[in-house]
Amino acid sequence: ATAAPPNEGLEALARIDKGRLLAVSEHLLDEHGNLRAWVLPFAEAPGEAVPGPDLALSIHAVPPFSVTDARLLEGGDLLLLERSYDPVQGPVMQMRRIAAGTLASAVASAAAGTSPPPLDGETLAVLNTDYGIDNMEGLAVRRGERGETLAYVVSDDNFHTPLQRTLLLLFEVTGGSPDRNGEPPSP
Repeated sequence: ATAAPPNEGLEALARIDKGRLLAVSEHLLDEHGNLRAWVLPFAEAPGEAVPGPDLALSIHAVPPFSVTDARLLEGGDLLLLERSYDPVQGPVMQMRRIAAGTLASAVASAAAGTSPPPLDGETLAVLNTDYGIDNMEGLAVRRGERGETLAYVVSDDNFHTPLQRTLLLLFEVTGGSPDRNGEPPSP
């Protein structure tokens, strides 16, 4: 087991395929300064066998950002929501997309017993308070009426802290890996 600093351990969970979750730490770094992440198997139904062992991965850290959530897009790309906070600048959020092939390759490499390179990807957006953002922590994705990929991002007011608000923002995510008809990738 790996000990994490208080309130800085597991922060994001994303289902990456049948019976497996990607778990990402908020601030727990490996010896190379990358965020620790794991593929964790789980039984999808009572009595079902757990499909395989835990696998160790890492995600390239982009200081001063911390990962707050992650979701798998229909084409198999991984969408990361990250945030930072500075007392002068205020909150900043970024969204990063890790290509489906990069994720699948890292999972396959870890399953084969080799240490994959840290996951990294394209930065899709970096937004500060000029864009009305706050403490952005939650992410959900769905297919829109025209077939577009929609990402909902929600902020947390931390139990009604006077300086923070609860917001719900909607983004359209364009580009990325081809659609797999809603099927997660098979790493």
